[in-house]
Amino acid sequence: MPQKKENVVTSAVVDVLEHLLPREAGWEVEEQESVLDGNAKTPDIVVKRLRHETVGIDAKWQGGDGEKELQAVSDKYWGQPLIAEFRGNSAELNTVMVIRYPERCRSMKRWELQAALPNADDIEYVLVGRSKGTDYRFPRLGFATGSLRDVANAIRIGAVPSARIQAAAKQMREGVEGAARDLHNAVSQNDAIGEELKEILDQGEYSEQAARVACLIIVDAFVFQNSLAGKLQMKPAHSRRHGFQPRLPGDNAEEAAYKIVRPPAYYQVNGIDLKSVVADWDAILGVNYHPIFSGARDMLSRAFTYDAAMAKKVLGELCDVACTLLESHLPQIQELAGEVFQELLVDRKNVKANYTLPESAALISALACPSLPEELTLETLPKVADYACGTGALLNGVYKRIQQLWEERKGETSIGIHRHMLENNLAGCDVFTHCTHLTFAAMASAHPEVTLGATRVITAPFGKHGDKGYKTGSLELLDSQLLLPTMDAKGELARGDDAATAEIKREFPHGEMDIVIMNPPFLTNSADNNAKTPKLVFGSEYRSKEEQELMLEELGKKKTRVGHGKVPYSYFVELADLKLRDGGQMAFILPTTIFSIPAFENVRKLWATEYHNVTVVTIAQNSGYDSAFSSHTNLAECIVIADKGVGENTGRGKFISLSERPDSLLAAQALASEIQREQITRRLEDEALGGDTFKIGSASVASALDCPIDAGEWTVTRLKAMSLGQIAYQLGHGNLRLPDLVDALEFPI
Repeated sequence: MPQKKENVVTSAVVDVLEHLLPREAGWEVEEQESVLDGNAKTPDIVVKRLRHETVGIDAKWQGGDGEKELQAVSDKYWGQPLIAEFRGNSAELNTVMVIRYPERCRSMKRWELQAALPNADDIEYVLVGRSKGTDYRFPRLGFATGSLRDVANAIRIGAVPSARIQAAAKQMREGVEGAARDLHNAVSQNDAIGEELKEILDQGEYSEQAARVACLIIVDAFVFQNSLAGKLQMKPAHSRRHGFQPRLPGDNAEEAAYKIVRPPAYYQVNGIDLKSVVADWDAILGVNYHPIFSGARDMLSRAFTYDAAMAKKVLGELCDVACTLLESHLPQIQELAGEVFQELLVDRKNVKANYTLPESAALISALACPSLPEELTLETLPKVADYACGTGALLNGVYKRIQQLWEERKGETSIGIHRHMLENNLAGCDVFTHCTHLTFAAMASAHPEVTLGATRVITAPFGKHGDKGYKTGSLELLDSQLLLPTMDAKGELARGDDAATAEIKREFPHGEMDIVIMNPPFLTNSADNNAKTPKLVFGSEYRSKEEQELMLEELGKKKTRVGHGKVPYSYFVELADLKLRDGGQMAFILPTTIFSIPAFENVRKLWATEYHNVTVVTIAQNSGYDSAFSSHTNLAECIVIADKGVGENTGRGKFISLSERPDSLLAAQALASEIQREQITRRLEDEALGGDTFKIGSASVASALDCPIDAGEWTVTRLKAMSLGQIAYQLGHGNLRLPDLVDALEFPI
């Protein structure tokens, strides 16, 4: 049979990639295009998209020296100037890829290739790139093996290392802190500024923390403004909303007629002042995006007007921070605000409310949402909730995953599902208004041109609640009294066009959700003893010990099956169980102590007897910091995924021990794909041969065992050698089984 040349297979591959990376979503996949300026060399495939790095791909057959092939491709294309039509974020080709086809494709006919390639899972690929002078590669060793979906995902995400994301977060934090100091100094000279900020931010007393939060909200508004800049539909708010007038004096007809929102870079070139920024934000508010811009605009038009010099300086500093972030072209720009928020907000450090690292969010999101329903319509899209959403890292992570899967399946942009998802299917709850607003901003940024009405992102009542006693945030949803609408707790609702108060019970009914994903506050006294700041149950620098005890007393009144007062974060597992439909999936990040402490026994029994497809992921590192999925904690953590309802494997669980935390978003998603794709065949009860090994490229990244959990065996966590777990299990049953022993030795234990 005639042997196919690479370009015949490549043509079929391009057809598949064009579906996975749809043109409607802005992607262009071209074959054998001359894209290099002044260079006749032509990549086999070129992929480009606005605001992404252009990717040049060469195809090879498997079996050759992959490293030499990669080096040759890199030498040929890397850093070469691109013609104007194919320039992405850079004027040079800074990202190249080698994909290698399996030998079986050589003898396939074209129609056979078209049928086989979409489902093939033995394509090899490697991606290398350069970002801000730093080279990166995925996988770090060898070639990854997977499907063309994995290849498309690598193109979509890129392999930007987490170190660069952390560097951008550090830069953002330092810029915000500097501006906040200037704002705080102005407050010390003029109390009126602090009074205005206190009222706008809904804080009991003004503190330096309020200045930090204010500056972060303004930076976030600048970043979001950039995505709306130049949109012709934007008009000043006072031209659209009857009776609304900007509060700044001196507005004139010229500005009233202004219709196009300017980008933050405009202010860098032409100078920045309150009046110009407020005019742009009024135009945006006249259309939508209330949670992002309303508070920010009020701070400018009220608090900042008391000190013109401070206003100009602070706005200039914050605009520079936003522009620097935008120039980084990182796809995680909106999420960076959440990470910085965690560090700037002192109050969140008093409880374990640490930000979920981007790589961790990508991993747990992909594990929680591996696929979409076979009959895929707007109505069958999953409903997702996070009742401790913080700044939205997990909720937005699952939403990004849903968008990706929709585009792959439908071959079209996800813009058509955006309004439906945000208004109906994505539910978030937190006790900080600033957090829920950042959550809204992160999710809305996926398609900023789509206007939104009422969403399901709510700020829950927390602490002293008028004359009705104390409220415990989203844990109020455990209270059966909430079944009566007249007794419902109220919460602030984030919506695109205005603010509203929502009855929480109506927003979060029981048995509704397909996915509940959370990294809840640990809410345990001294939960993180190694951290710089001790953790307290309902702790706050603004709450007295008496108030803290009253809130604990209120929590103790909640009706619960598995919650335990010594580990109040167990109440969040109960809440997830209540909200999930049968067959729905809970996904949690929790401290690894849950597998051993008696107070969590009822939760372990719940997973062992009422759930199936239980998966536990831990990290086998020495330090707690390196074994955590959250930032700024020295307490080792785990990921627990479980499907509600009894199934064939109820009473058993997959225990996966990672050699290290994924170092990029792409590594995290590739790891999730590997976990879902590979069958775990080795069991805890087997002889001491260790677990199944997961590899990405030529590097071992994890090992896994199938373990019984109905009798309390939850101890195979953070193990580099799974054989130790097997030996311990046999010893517990009176046998000594070592790797070199043919027969087990009985020991009376």
